[in-house]
Amino acid sequence: KVQVLNGCHTGSYAVSFLSGIDTVREAFESLDTGAFMRDLVYDEVLPVLDGTEDELKSFAKKILERFRNPYIRHQWQSIALNAMSKWETRNLPTLLNYYANHGMLPQKLVFSLAAMIAYFKGEADGQRYPVQDDQWILDFYQEAWAACDGRPISIYQLVEKVLKLEKVWKRDLNEVPNLTISVSHYLFLIQQVGMKKAVKGVLNPNNPLMKMS
Repeated sequence: KVQVLNGCHTGSYAVSFLSGIDTVREAFESLDTGAFMRDLVYDEVLPVLDGTEDELKSFAKKILERFRNPYIRHQWQSIALNAMSKWETRNLPTLLNYYANHGMLPQKLVFSLAAMIAYFKGEADGQRYPVQDDQWILDFYQEAWAACDGRPISIYQLVEKVLKLEKVWKRDLNEVPNLTISVSHYLFLIQQVGMKKAVKGVLNPNNPLMKMS
């Protein structure tokens, strides 16, 4: 449940919110964000869990059906509260186990990490929004984003700083092969074209957008 339900929530909140979607149900029923949520669960979370394929898919289907509940208006901004510690608990184990099992990074989770870093900028498409987390994390991101001029090397340096936060991650995530460059690529893409177009890119690796660097 933590990795499927909670992991999908935390893994999708920044992608959805920065796509202009306020609630879980709206995101799940939207074409691109809904596909992102399902792909994250079925392609990247389930493969690292114990159980038969049929059991896991049945469980995931029941969990994801909750997202369609018309009587629950679950706001992404509520889910976003303390996102860094939630991502470390709910999503990082999946990312690391997936890499250990498959020898490659799970791209939806990598994109999710880039989206979260983008979210902590507190501004998208010229609009500012409130971000809630521990004050030291807010201060860290304010300083880190202020030092970023948007160039690929500057984005890379920003990502390096985030992944180096052992206080959050319990380790230096820059040591995970290809993670820093992959997150940087997605974060640069998000900053250049916006979240809506960037999501289309990660859903379709053959999209010309994915050649941006």
